[in-house]
Amino acid sequence: MTTIINTPRSEDSGSNGALLLLALVVLIAGTLFYVYGLPAMRENTESPGITIPDTIQVDVNANEAN
Repeated sequence: MTTIINTPRSEDSGSNGALLLLALVVLIAGTLFYVYGLPAMRENTESPGITIPDTIQVDVNANEAN
């Protein structure tokens, strides 16, 4: 005679959908970072063009009208 053993399914069968959704979100976020984030970080490495004058004229004797 043949003996058949049926094991019950586990109750976490719904976690596969959540894991798939999480993997999809991580994949989309990684793709967006690769497409938009890395080029934006690469462009911002340049220093801004600031010019500083050699001399500054300061007039401390203000013309007073009395």
